[in-house]
Amino acid sequence: MGSTRSLKIGPLPAFHETTTVSEPNTLIEYKITKGSPLKGHWGRQVLTPTADGGTVLDYTIGFDMAVPARPASWRRC
Repeated sequence: MGSTRSLKIGPLPAFHETTTVSEPNTLIEYKITKGSPLKGHWGRQVLTPTADGGTVLDYTIGFDMAVPARPASWRRC
C-alpha cells in the first residue's frame, strides 16, 4: 500500500497511480495522484477465483467530478 507507479500510454503525458488499499489476490484500490486531467480519478479492482482456476476481474473507475460529454449509452433508462 502506498506504492506509486508511473504509466505512459502512447503520446499522452505520464500519470501516477498510487495504491491506497491492497489485499493479496483479492483487492486493489488506487487513485491517480499526478497527471490526470480529471479530478479525483480512482479505481477498484476486485479479483474473484473461478471453479476452473481462472479469475473474474470486477474493475470500477470513478471520478470526483462530472465527466463532460457522456455518451448517450451511459444514460439510465
